[in-house]
This record gives sequence, C-alpha cells and structure tokens, in this order.
Amino acid sequence: MAYCPKCGVEVDDTVRSCPLCQFPIPDVHAFDEETNLRGDETLEILKKYPQAYNIYQDYRLKVKNQIFFAVLIVFISAIIIMYMIKFFYPVSEPILRYVLVITISLVFYIFFLFGYLRAFLNITGLFVTTLYLSYSLARLSGGQTWFFDYAIPLNILVYLNVLAAYYMYKKSKSKRRFGFFPTFVILMIAILCLGIDALISMNIHNSIRLSWSIIVAVGCGSVAIILRIVTKNLTEHMKETIRRRLHL
Repeated sequence: MAYCPKCGVEVDDTVRSCPLCQFPIPDVHAFDEETNLRGDETLEILKKYPQAYNIYQDYRLKVKNQIFFAVLIVFISAIIIMYMIKFFYPVSEPILRYVLVITISLVFYIFFLFGYLRAFLNITGLFVTTLYLSYSLARLSGGQTWFFDYAIPLNILVYLNVLAAYYMYKKSKSKRRFGFFPTFVILMIAILCLGIDALISMNIHNSIRLSWSIIVAVGCGSVAIILRIVTKNLTEHMKETIRRRLHL
C-alpha cells in the first residue's frame, strides 16, 4: 500500500497522482530494484519524492484543541454563574450543588475523552471521575449505601473490562489478527452482564442468582463463535477490502 509523500493519505499501488492534493505518487516497486540503480539515480528519486508527512494529524489536533477550550470556557462560565446565584440566592443552594458536581465531572470527562494523555491514563481518569461523580451524588442525596454496594463494584468491573479490551486491541493490532478484537469485545460484554447480574442478586438476595445475564451470555457467545468462524474463512482479498472500507 502506497502513501502520498505530501499529505500522507493512503492510496492504491497503481495510483500515480494523489486524489487529494494531486501530488505525484512514486512507484513503490521501483525501490525494490534500488540495488540496480547508480548512487546518483537513487539520490534523484529521494529528492523528487520527499518523506511523507501526514498534515491531517496536525489539523485534527488543532480542531480538537479549539473545541476543547471552547467547551472549557463555557463550563467555567457556568461554574462562575452558579457561584454568583448561590451567593445572591442561597435558597437554590441544594440544586446548585448537584449542577456544580455534574459540571465539574463533565469537564474531566471531556478532557480524558479527547485523549490528551496516554490511553491508560485516560481510561484511569475516566474511572476516577466516575467514582468522584458517584460519591458526590450519593453524599448530596444522603444515601451513601448504594455507592459502596453498587457504584464501586460496577465501576471497577467496567474499568477492568475496558482495560482488557484496550490491551487486547493493541495486541491484535500489532499481530493483524483479523476479527479477533470484535470477538473479544462481544465476550467482554457477556462477562460484564454476568458481573452486573451477580452484583445485583448479591445485594438483593445475598446470593448469586443469575437470570437475564445467562441469555445475554449465550447470545454473545454464539455471535462470537459465528463471527470467528466467518472471519477465519475469509480470503485475504476480502479481509483487505473490509479493512479499507472500515478504515481498520
């Protein structure tokens, strides 16, 4: 697969002009015969086609920063307005506390979802933010029991599933195992449902009584098996076509 030396967009090997910026595309197979070329000919080819640089990444980062800071300004303005309302109208203080906690949590959610840190730190940040939001709402409502009985176990369960999915994605991406990651995600959904059902039954009946999660697990397991069989029997041409269509 070739890339445009100017904008970095992926193109077919047979394309000789970038469809995006019209820059000439070098013949990638010409470099396979590099040993047969004289030194000056190889140098001329390298000068004609400089190293590819994808300007889309810089543009995306610029747009992401603009959106984030715009949203941040809106949230900061909302926090300032709420404190002013709290100062002039103390009667509305209970409602403002809820709104303030949710607003602060949204700021951190947006920051971590925008991916400014490493993936592990972003996932952990989302987990901590969810714990903060759950605990704050439980404390404001005066019922912290559900936070310890439900919120903490559910957050830990989701956090571990997301971490497992992330590391499996990295592993499958490096080894190019087609269809492995979607199958794993389906199985993780089944495990998550089993954990939620077990947690609810433990708090209600003081024992594990699985019900609806068994149906979900059987369905997800069947889909995972079928998906694995189908993707394993696909030809390389079909796999490559799906990768291009879905930008995998």
